[in-house]
Amino acid sequence: MNSKTWSPFIDWIHIVLTAIFALILIPMAFGDVISGLLLVVVAYGLASFVRPFVKKYAVQKTVIFDIHGVYITGDFYIEKLYEIEGTRELIQRLRKKYKVAALTNMGPEMFDVWSRKWKFDQTYDYVYYSGQFKAKKPDPSVFKAVLKEVNADPRCTVFLDDTAENVEAAKSMDIQGIVFKNPRQAEAELCKMGFGP
Repeated sequence: MNSKTWSPFIDWIHIVLTAIFALILIPMAFGDVISGLLLVVVAYGLASFVRPFVKKYAVQKTVIFDIHGVYITGDFYIEKLYEIEGTRELIQRLRKKYKVAALTNMGPEMFDVWSRKWKFDQTYDYVYYSGQFKAKKPDPSVFKAVLKEVNADPRCTVFLDDTAENVEAAKSMDIQGIVFKNPRQAEAELCKMGFGP
């Protein structure tokens, strides 16, 4: 299994949590190697369960991505969507260090269809469509709701969208913003803001 596959599941939080649980559990093995290894697996499982909660409250920096035009592109209605090469890899590298959320203006039905196809829940830590908040980007209330949901400080958050109007709306909420053109440009700008993957 390559590192791209592992990256959503193992990050520094997961490693630390596994180590903590292992240190607590391993003395129960009483020197038995097989029991010790089984307890390490149990520690990993416990870390998997606890990790989302720790990440939500312990990690300060947050990156919020639009979906259409940033991760996938094409025409929703004729089903010719395709992945923008390099964005998924950028997201997964960012997830190792920061909370990463998605915020899209898709309606609930469209979101449900495309979320299953593109596995949004496996790509991001948190995924929101604007209909959940009864408002759409660029309405600042959408950004306020997402910040509250992920326990994020706007001054420690950056938002990426291919629409300048949406980025300006995020900036009005004290969120840093990047108008997305391609993954390479986005990464360079993220690095300048102190959000390097």
